[in-house]
Amino acid sequence: MSEREILNRQQYKKNRKKWILIQAVALIVVAVIALGCFLTYNRLDRTYYIEYTESSEIDYKVVYQENEYFDDLVRGEDQTYIAHLIDHIMADFQYQMGMDASDVSLDYSYSIMAQVVVEDKDTGKPYYTVEEALLPCTQKAIANSNEVEIQEQVTIDFPKFNQFASDFMTAYDLKNATATLIITMKVQMLSTCDQFEKCNENTYFTDVRVPLNELTMDINCTTSAPETESKVLAYQNTMNQKVFLIIGYVTAVLALLQALGLTIYMRLSRNEDVTYTVKVQRMLNSYSSYIQRIEGDFNDEGYQIINIKSFNELLGIRDTLQAPILMTENRDQTMSRFLIPTDSKMLYAFEIKVDNYDELYAHEERSAHKADSSEFVLK
Repeated sequence: MSEREILNRQQYKKNRKKWILIQAVALIVVAVIALGCFLTYNRLDRTYYIEYTESSEIDYKVVYQENEYFDDLVRGEDQTYIAHLIDHIMADFQYQMGMDASDVSLDYSYSIMAQVVVEDKDTGKPYYTVEEALLPCTQKAIANSNEVEIQEQVTIDFPKFNQFASDFMTAYDLKNATATLIITMKVQMLSTCDQFEKCNENTYFTDVRVPLNELTMDINCTTSAPETESKVLAYQNTMNQKVFLIIGYVTAVLALLQALGLTIYMRLSRNEDVTYTVKVQRMLNSYSSYIQRIEGDFNDEGYQIINIKSFNELLGIRDTLQAPILMTENRDQTMSRFLIPTDSKMLYAFEIKVDNYDELYAHEERSAHKADSSEFVLK
């Protein structure tokens, strides 16, 4: 084998090994990215159950019209009020929600509605109900927090609602009926969790109840749950989880394409010389305890050579004769012989060789020759 052939052979194997390594590293990087995205998506796509407590306060003031009896027109809480003197009612709604986690991000909404309810005094069944929004539905969000706090003030036009109830009850001569103005703040925690979509456990109500069509009245405040009662909020972290899922699928497809491309490249670039090297190395790795490598050629003069078709048959002969398998390889590393000599001058031989070595690197040889010729012409 000429020096040029040796260089061509080494260069081919070096280039092949380099490209396999580059593609393998790229495949590993893309696979790691895909796995990381799927793991991140799986971590984000979890439903957490967070304990929380709620509390609210309602501060209200009743403002009288100008009259000859009361100098202080602003009346405080927990009093009995004269209905015909009321100009308006100012109500301050305060709501607080505390969670046992410190890094929650979620959306919530709230609204304040006024509802006039006319109902039978004995049965409590309503005759008529009408609503009006004092504060339209407002949606907000918190990020990395453990509490929600709402403070809103509304002005209630008491004379308008009172006159409406009085006119309705007079028009239909409802003697055994009562009318009530209910001011309700509704707070709702918004969740993407399916378990929360069909229940009201994440909705909180605070009511102010004002009697209508009465000469005097008391104002009562109620809430939907005791302040000390703990609830559980189903919280699902949806922050960019679809992005990670999409990236995971895309990189997974790229990894499969790269794996397919690497497999195709390894098959197409594996010539007989490469196959020969792989076969010899595989035999040495698998049967190193049975094979003894010897330097130089084996002198087979005087032996009757029996060529064996497969290495497994040679292993069977070795087991029968209890003799070692000798291995020789030519200097060019294009042929290996596995031999079992016997005392009866019989030589069992199995060969692995590159049959058409001269044609394998002919293209590289011609390319190198042209390069040398071009260099000579330029000089």
